[in-house]
Amino acid sequence: MTTNSPMKRSFFPDEDDLILQAKSGDAAAVAELYDQNHEGVFRFLWSRTRDRQLAEDLTSEVFVRMVSALQDYDQRGFAIRVWLFRIARNLLTDHFRKQAGQPEAGSDAEESTFMEPDLVEDQVDMKISKENLLSAIEKISQTHQEVVVLRFINGLSIKDTAKILDKSVSSVKALQHRGLLALRAVLSEE
Repeated sequence: MTTNSPMKRSFFPDEDDLILQAKSGDAAAVAELYDQNHEGVFRFLWSRTRDRQLAEDLTSEVFVRMVSALQDYDQRGFAIRVWLFRIARNLLTDHFRKQAGQPEAGSDAEESTFMEPDLVEDQVDMKISKENLLSAIEKISQTHQEVVVLRFINGLSIKDTAKILDKSVSSVKALQHRGLLALRAVLSEE
């Protein structure tokens, strides 16, 4: 049973109900949780791997793990997306550890998860800008990359980013500041 308290922290108004329904075996509720969260999880994984197939595989694994661990999920005052990003981050860590710590270079020139304008010129400009940004993000430290991607590509709050990274809010603020400074320096060199 959920409460309608103003202290409710769910990102989606009906998330608490969806989680309860999903825990009780409601496939439609699981599908809705997937629909609400898969794009952000995929963007995070793709931005870190630059490999569409690998990002899709890891995204699938995130949701397989969600389903298998959903009964044990406890919200603790934060949205399920925070839990999903933590699962994604752990999967990335495991993947990179298996690959001797070397991220695979993606060959995804036609990535379509970002919004693309209708005009061809705008698409070309956006593609160049996106490639420049992702290339620049790859040149900053891994910790700064995670903060920048979670905060600005996935639009997560500082508090949610802190929970995903298992850091304090002030630590994430400092990492964000230093990450943006490092990103600015890289972009100004290009």
